[in-house]
Amino acid sequence: MTGQEFQDLQFWVARHGQARDDLDARTIAVILALYAGVNLYDRAAVDEAAEAAADTSNTAALLAAGLMAQYLATVTSTITGEDLPAPAVLLAPLRNGADMRRVFQRPAKLFRRQVAKGVAPAEAFRQAMELAAKLTETNNTLAMRQASQITLAELGKRVGITGYRRILRPELAKTGSCGLCIVASDRVYKKAQLMPIHDQCNCDVLPIIGAVGGTGDPGNSLNNLDLADVYALAGNSSDSYDLKRARVQVNEHGELGPVLGRASDDFLGPDQLRAEAS
Repeated sequence: MTGQEFQDLQFWVARHGQARDDLDARTIAVILALYAGVNLYDRAAVDEAAEAAADTSNTAALLAAGLMAQYLATVTSTITGEDLPAPAVLLAPLRNGADMRRVFQRPAKLFRRQVAKGVAPAEAFRQAMELAAKLTETNNTLAMRQASQITLAELGKRVGITGYRRILRPELAKTGSCGLCIVASDRVYKKAQLMPIHDQCNCDVLPIIGAVGGTGDPGNSLNNLDLADVYALAGNSSDSYDLKRARVQVNEHGELGPVLGRASDDFLGPDQLRAEAS
């Protein structure tokens, strides 16, 4: 891969990241506006807001999937030198088929629980809206992850895609990076695998064409550039050492599928998830 091609990849990763951030921000703004002024004790009003939020999120998920398909077609074309069109992506229901209207009732339920515990209504509402934003962003991430799996399979019929890498976002060096993703950044995934994510995961993907570590595998080099910046921002070598020695594990979440976590963390399994959602 030439220096110019590598720079092109950096450009497309950054551009896709910005497009993803913009979509998240626009969708979250619309969804938060739907809850504004709603009496969260009024079940009918909450149901109406949740249904509108679900429709908005589902539309955004389709846009997120299209962004991922186009991005992967572009970077794969850059790596291979072939002109590869973005395949059509038909998403399966997100969150393992959970009713999205019930998903977006969760902020109101959180608000009522927190107020019942004695939390000030203003703070409870802030927490509820924070949850609504996280649910929205996670739905977009799930759509992109599913789209990446579909797109890699389709593009793999044209070129020799053998797997993919998790790619740290270039702008993470500015905002602070997630230790889980840093530790997992050197892992190689089969193209049929769903990439493990976590809450507010910002990672992107790059395909591997041919052999791992070969000319068709630029993702590791791209990550190393970002890791150098991340470790510099850590302030000292001990922080960097702590990041790299941390152990992560992959758990199967009842709604989200494979998720990343620290090996020492407690994990909310499918049975507990159903109990909390009821």
